[in-house]
Amino acid sequence: MSEFKSYFRMSRQTMQVLFEVIGRRINQPANIKIPLEKKVLFTVWMLSKPETFLAAGDRYNFSQSTAHRTFYEIVDVIAAAVDDHIKWPTPLQLQKSSEMRDNFIFRKRCEMI
Repeated sequence: MSEFKSYFRMSRQTMQVLFEVIGRRINQPANIKIPLEKKVLFTVWMLSKPETFLAAGDRYNFSQSTAHRTFYEIVDVIAAAVDDHIKWPTPLQLQKSSEMRDNFIFRKRCEMI
């Protein structure tokens, strides 16, 4: 596993796709103070590590309030894009999946007897 993937829980290629998806959706002001890539990297770091805004903000040279605001800004954009990138199962697919899981668990329990 690459060092990047161990830190961010995704490959560089996947991160690049995330930059592009978020970049198309976010309203960046003309006087950008924090590059989009840094905002996304920070947010993914926060989602993948159990750190406080203070500790992670220090790592990215953000104040605690900037870290908090940046995190929620990017999470809001990701949440708005989720339906375009995640295909949720239909009720029928959920039922079939549940039945398959139940059958698997039942067979495993029978093997244990």
